[in-house]
Amino acid sequence: MTKHVLVDADPLAYRAVFSKDGDTIGGVIEKVDELFTRITDKVQERFGNDLIFKAYLTGSSNFRKEIASDYKSNRVGEKPILLGFARDYILENYPCEVTEGEEADDAIAIEATKYYPNAVVVSIDKDFRQIPCLLYNPGRDTWEDVEEFEGLKFFYTQLLVGDNVDNIKGVWKVGPAKAAKILDGATTELEMWKRCLEAYEGDYDKAVMNGRLLWLRRYENQLWTPPSD
Repeated sequence: MTKHVLVDADPLAYRAVFSKDGDTIGGVIEKVDELFTRITDKVQERFGNDLIFKAYLTGSSNFRKEIASDYKSNRVGEKPILLGFARDYILENYPCEVTEGEEADDAIAIEATKYYPNAVVVSIDKDFRQIPCLLYNPGRDTWEDVEEFEGLKFFYTQLLVGDNVDNIKGVWKVGPAKAAKILDGATTELEMWKRCLEAYEGDYDKAVMNGRLLWLRRYENQLWTPPSD
């Protein structure tokens, strides 16, 4: 069965420009090719050659900015000079798509849902642990088979904890250990949502807003909504 290999190229572009010779065009090209070759070799080693590769880069627009204007506003500073070149090189030399209106993560999640269980997601981003898929982390060289309920539990853990990297504030003083205690024993998505809403002290709007920021889309134009009785 053909495997659809969905590559998160955003961190690959950054890794290329932050590599040893990432301040030179030749160094960026060499690092990008090295990263893609390593990924291809690892996936082929596991599944053979019946593979369809596609990479994704995040474009300039993102629906999350309409939900919360301060989304990722903590990411300050100028971007590396050759980051644009690295992205262009990926686009020109590998099967790659630039997303519009959403992040590369969303496009990958939509495709992973479409092709599951024959989807392989390649990324160092922990957020993909909410999606049922086979997840390969090229940074750690690890494979993880994410199942549906496990993915939902990861999402609701994120809803409680938040994500400082993206400037998403979760429940005050709730970290991973406390989130695990809150969700311990929950056997349905509805039960996990109710426990999260209680932790948010009934602040439905804030909980839903954070859920929409954290949730990776499963179909086009999706906005996350909590389960109901």
